[in-house]
Amino acid sequence: MQVVICAKTDFCLSWGQFFYILIMMIPALFICWVDSYTNVSYFSISGIIAAIIAMIGIVYYCFEKLATHTSVQGELKVFDFEGFLGNIGVAMFVFEGNAVILNIRAETKEQEQFPKILVLALDSAIVLFSNFSLICYVTFLD
Repeated sequence: MQVVICAKTDFCLSWGQFFYILIMMIPALFICWVDSYTNVSYFSISGIIAAIIAMIGIVYYCFEKLATHTSVQGELKVFDFEGFLGNIGVAMFVFEGNAVILNIRAETKEQEQFPKILVLALDSAIVLFSNFSLICYVTFLD
């Protein structure tokens, strides 16, 4: 944060790293005091809604570029091994919340329904991100 804020603004502190760690501790402390994942879900929903709105805007922009033929022209690669290895980190980021699945299941009222909902959620995320990345790749290529 220190490097980015200092580079983009004139706000540079010699003790900036310590300052930003303190600032980041404030929301972390409140999250640590949460008793249940149910309370955190309200914040999560707002983040999901913001991400979906952003994805809709990006898809609209991509379709506009494709419709007006102003997208990047070139050869579509079906599989790029070097690019594949670089994107494994992105895939890990998408599914980083899986570590809390056991805790969420423990708080679920109808635990027998949980596996079905989990599979549906993961399948939906895979389909959503696959289609989103395909549309963006066709528009902008590499």
